[in-house]
Amino acid sequence: MDMKRIAIGTIVGAVVIQAAGLVLFDLIVSGFYAANTSDAGRAVFRMPPLRLAFALADLSMAALLTIGVALRNNATIGGGFATGAVIGLLIAVYVSAGFYGNTTIWALPAHVVHPLVVSLQAGIAGAVIAAVLARVPKGAAVRAAE
Repeated sequence: MDMKRIAIGTIVGAVVIQAAGLVLFDLIVSGFYAANTSDAGRAVFRMPPLRLAFALADLSMAALLTIGVALRNNATIGGGFATGAVIGLLIAVYVSAGFYGNTTIWALPAHVVHPLVVSLQAGIAGAVIAAVLARVPKGAAVRAAE
């Protein structure tokens, strides 16, 4: 794999994940989550959240999405969306099911909706990553001067 393409996709993907997360989680579904958060959950959530921790999480997810999209050789925007959505869904089901089994922070409806919202967020990022990777030529790696 071309590290320059992976680096570019990861950075662009992280920015898109952060932006989509702000819109989806902070604006669109925040009321739903608030209504499905237990008293214990209200006591443990940080207000305001640590954005630096989210940036690290977004870089990690963006790297995974970039690798997934890059492995699909010549992924289209639609293909990037599908790849990102599937990866996001699988990760979010894993996390939500684990949290539901171990905590009482959210009610069951939140654990059902969460993977769907994450899937949409990751799908958007996957589509943008695919669009960006289509513009970065393969083999565009940085080479030493001769």
